[in-house]
Order: sequence, then structure tokens, then C-alpha cells
Amino acid sequence: MRIVALLFLSLHLLYGANVVNYNLYERENRLDLMLSFDDAYKGRITKRTEGVHTILQLEGATLSQKIIKHPRVSFVKELRLVPYVNRLLIEIAASDEVKITASKTIDRYGLRIRITPVYPSSTKGGQEQKAVENPLFTAPEKKEKPQHASGIQKSVSIKKDSGMEGAYLKMIAVLVGLLLFLYLLKKIMNTGRPEKSWLFPVGKKEKSPVHIVYQKSLDARNRVALIGYKGYLYLVLLGVNNVLLDKFREDHAPDEEEFEELLQKNSDKLDQFIRLKNEKLNAYKEKVGREFSKLH
Repeated sequence: MRIVALLFLSLHLLYGANVVNYNLYERENRLDLMLSFDDAYKGRITKRTEGVHTILQLEGATLSQKIIKHPRVSFVKELRLVPYVNRLLIEIAASDEVKITASKTIDRYGLRIRITPVYPSSTKGGQEQKAVENPLFTAPEKKEKPQHASGIQKSVSIKKDSGMEGAYLKMIAVLVGLLLFLYLLKKIMNTGRPEKSWLFPVGKKEKSPVHIVYQKSLDARNRVALIGYKGYLYLVLLGVNNVLLDKFREDHAPDEEEFEELLQKNSDKLDQFIRLKNEKLNAYKEKVGREFSKLH
């Protein structure tokens, strides 16, 4: 008897894992039972079904006391966790046919039992939906990690939905393709056309209506110029002040000799104007000199 007891004790040490915590997550379309162990659970899980009643056996798992739960879901009436000899029984009393999947965390410190109805309550008209057969044991989920709180480890499974990411990638690809098409279309339409500037048009220069025909310097500050503007020629004195000396039509543009004749013709007027300006300038200088001497 001692040998048998030692054998059972060794098996318990090899495969035994105590359930230190459990959580029940109720959803409309599923029921999740989360178990946390004090050691890595390496035991075997078997299933036995009798109608709508299912019993799961977790070999090598132990529980301190019996637990009975009545979930608030339509497809499961009662859930029992019953400790047995070196094993844990999970009894599921369903109201209709259900499918059960079990998955362990990577470190085997957590176990999730998921119960889902084969025929969802949203099915109308008595139509039967074919149940998809899933294996009892699924690959460990990489997103599940044990969480330690007050010495109790919990496992949480996270599933990533990549559908939204795929939709974004498709939309970005369509936009990039559209931009590339518009760029190529613009390049093809502009081939062979000279580049145009909205500010400075290329190849089109505005001709100024004012042009200087002849000009001649009289001194450092004054000069005489013959300017053409809208069919007329203007003989003007340019310098400190601008003075119009003569005006006539541009029917016959004068040459350089005729320009000199115009200067000779208006020489008296030019000398008088320049002398008058010089006298005014000298008078202004004398006035400024007197005012400056008074200040001293």
C-alpha cells in the first residue's frame, strides 16, 4: 500500500497543478471559463458527451472545493467544477448543442475553456446551420501572458483582427495609383508645349509706348532728350526739373542733324532756363549762409 501511495504521490508531483483562481466571462455568443494554476499544467484533457451534457476531465489538476455556477447565457444552464481523484471534472449542462474548445497559454499557467452554441439564437425559420468542427485542443495563443496579482496568476487571450488593416492598405494603394495616373496624364499633355509663367510670359514682351529717340547732356545735372509717345515727339529738358520745350507729330522721325537743329533753335530757351535755375540756386545758398552766420 505504501508503494501505491508513493506512486500516486509521484504522479501528482509530476503532473499536479492546483487551480488557484477561476473567472467566468459571459457573452451573448460565447462563455469563457479561465483557470489559473500555481504550476505549469501538463496534464491531458478528455471529453465525454451525453446528449447536451458534456464532462471534461483535467488529469493532474486539483481544486480545493466544489464550485457550481449558473451562467446568464441562453445556451448553458449549469456549470460545475468538481474535484476528483487526481483530476478535475468540469460538467457542462447545456440547453442546446454546443461546441467546446480548450487552449493553454504559452507558459501553461492558464487554461481557457470556451463554450459556443452550434445554432445561434439569431437563426430564424428553423434553418439549421452546419457546425464547424474544431479540435478540442488548439495551439497556444501567443498573446496570452500570465498576470500576477496577490500571488494569483491570470491569463488573458487577445485576438487581433487584421481585416481593418487590410482595408486601409487597399485604400492607400488605390490613392497612390490614382496620383501616379494623374501625374503621367499631365506629363503627356504638356509634352511639346513651351513652359509658361503666369507672372512673366515667355516669348511675349510688352513694348513700352515711350521711347527715347535722341538725347544730349548739357551739364552734370541737365540733359535734352527727344522722346516719342503715341505718335508724337516731345523735346524735353530733363534734370533738376523737367520742362517741355517743343512738341510735334511723329510723321517724320528726325535724324541726328535735325535733332541738333532743334537744339540750336531752342538754345536761347535752354540757356535762359539753366541761368534762371543757377540764379535761384545761388540766391538760396546766400540766404542759407546769412542764416548760418546769425546763429553764430
